[in-house]
Amino acid sequence: LLGTDATTAEQKKVWIKADDAAEDGAQVRIEVHADLPDIESISIFAVKNPIPLIANFKLEPGTKGFIATKIKMAESGEVVAVVKAGETLLSTRKRIKVTAGGCK
Repeated sequence: LLGTDATTAEQKKVWIKADDAAEDGAQVRIEVHADLPDIESISIFAVKNPIPLIANFKLEPGTKGFIATKIKMAESGEVVAVVKAGETLLSTRKRIKVTAGGCK
């Protein structure tokens, strides 16, 4: 999932909402939306960070597939969200340009 640009119709049910550019890499606001049943977790990765895994949110049964948070990004790059729903893993990605780094 992290190494492919493949998109399926079902993957369109997961998306990241964020600005295309962030002035401060220490505070990049993102939202992850998932329109799927039985969501167990949502994980967020900043691919170019020294430690790419930003967060892993475990959701209670019946919880809406939505996370809003601020993340740190070391430099411009892709943010990847991975949603686990039942036995299925779906991902989406968004490129964000960072003008001032947040972590190294």
